[in-house]
Amino acid sequence: MGVIKAIATLINAFPALAKFLERLNSAIKEKNARERYESKADAIDAAVSAANSGVSARSVEWSGEDAGTSAVSSGSDGSTTIHDGRSQEAGGV
Repeated sequence: MGVIKAIATLINAFPALAKFLERLNSAIKEKNARERYESKADAIDAAVSAANSGVSARSVEWSGEDAGTSAVSSGSDGSTTIHDGRSQEAGGV
């Protein structure tokens, strides 16, 4: 425990050293995150290439063409009705 206490005292005595260690820690975290991202992107690219579709996870682009008809219906030309909540089979009025 004496070594940890000595390091903490040294860091508190020199704020510039503390800032340097914080920046070093941030740089290491960013590097690790970038490596994980690259690894995942490579795995996605490999899976896509195996499927022979030719799309890359890093460069997905929209061709600008319409994919066809919309999945949402356009509605109907009929009038709206209000349901009173009573069942007609149960003898509702």
